[in-house]
Amino acid sequence: MTHRSLYICVDESGSESTDEYFTVAACWFVSSNRPRAALNETQTDLRSLLIDCEELPSGVDELKGKNLQPSGADLLFQSFQQTVRKDNTIEQGILPWSGFPVRYRTVELDVSVGRNALRDLHGDIPVEMSMRTLLLLSVLNPILYNSGFTTDAYDDVQVILDGDIWSQPKESIEATDRAGAFDFSIRDSKKVPGIQFADVAANLRFTARRGADFDDALDTLSGLEF
Repeated sequence: MTHRSLYICVDESGSESTDEYFTVAACWFVSSNRPRAALNETQTDLRSLLIDCEELPSGVDELKGKNLQPSGADLLFQSFQQTVRKDNTIEQGILPWSGFPVRYRTVELDVSVGRNALRDLHGDIPVEMSMRTLLLLSVLNPILYNSGFTTDAYDDVQVILDGDIWSQPKESIEATDRAGAFDFSIRDSKKVPGIQFADVAANLRFTARRGADFDDALDTLSGLEF
């Protein structure tokens, strides 16, 4: 019997300590493959395209939003939907949403507003970790709070986070009744294509917020969000 996982790969852009804005993005898809293989065909094809078009340096093995100028981000998202449709490492039909097989959720926070809102909370959790935890909850919103979003067709829900900076938010959310059944893990983005696509989306929102012209790529990303 095929084992199907609903994957939610999460990454961030900016710093909740030093930047004006902080952005978290989640890349959602369904796959019967392990995290290193899922979305690998899309990552390989788009990385090769960007290198061939001189939008990425030759030899780069990881997609990262900070390496993409507006022209590179536009090219990636122009080609993203067609490339994903041909990717045999992810499910194309058995999905908890209608339409396209990869979805995004991005959330942004004005850091100064977040600090002011949370500064009077007591406890041992730093304000930065509280902000990060709240944004992680927000990108998980469809499976936490949306009664019309069902995961019954999948064997597990895997929330994959990039880096140990997520350890405390991960532990806080794992301790809750609602999210306790999900499988949270921390992985290296170099080995997980889904995290790389989350990174690209987070950086796109973050960099555009700071004034860069990513309008075409943002339009495509907005159409993939829910």
